[in-house]
Amino acid sequence: MPRPKIDFFVIGAARCGTTSLYRVMQDHPGIFVPEMKEPRFFKENRNKGWAWYAAHYADAPANTLSGDLSPNYAASVGNSVAHRIHSAYPDAKIIYLVRNPIDCAISNWRMSADVSGVPVPFAEALDTWRLAVVERALFWRQLSYFREFYPDEQIKVASLEKLRSSPEELDSIFSFLGTDSADAVFPRANASDWKPGRPGKPDVDHATREHFIDLVADDAKALLSYAALPQELWTLTPGYKGWE
Repeated sequence: MPRPKIDFFVIGAARCGTTSLYRVMQDHPGIFVPEMKEPRFFKENRNKGWAWYAAHYADAPANTLSGDLSPNYAASVGNSVAHRIHSAYPDAKIIYLVRNPIDCAISNWRMSADVSGVPVPFAEALDTWRLAVVERALFWRQLSYFREFYPDEQIKVASLEKLRSSPEELDSIFSFLGTDSADAVFPRANASDWKPGRPGKPDVDHATREHFIDLVADDAKALLSYAALPQELWTLTPGYKGWE
């Protein structure tokens, strides 16, 4: 079965606005994204074969850009997923959305608590839910796996904060893809954050806040520097309002 034409991958990060970007791209006349928002073909669905993957793109018009938005690609530990994607699509463009690591961790904690049905204390979650709460907030580490295979000119980093506050940030994503924004507007918030019954934010004491910040601060600094984003874009302090 021939591989589908995939022009770009939105690899994550999880809980950083990929659903909102997917909705924008659904309405863009020059872009095709499949009805299945997250094909995840290069991770847990790769055993389903190329025919399964290609079927999701069978209706893509020939003159559009096709994308795969699977935020769990970046959430993988190690470079195996990046290697698989590059082996099949070495010329694809990579889009990576990020946000304040504290907000990312809190959002991932809420989702994990919802799925498990057990709201593990945040301090405990730093170990028991480390992959979701800590590793997914280490954006530089995640992106570095893809930089082993893709040159920087094929990678675009965009922050959720700027996507929400500045139309130019969304324009820059479409410009990176080689198309215009078609007057697209980025949705304000991910509806899943307001899912009925989803646990609210955890109560995190001062010491645990400091510990989490120690875990992510150097990584956040490196990512912001790489993306030419101001270091002050993200407040990483125990008093940051996102904790509450």
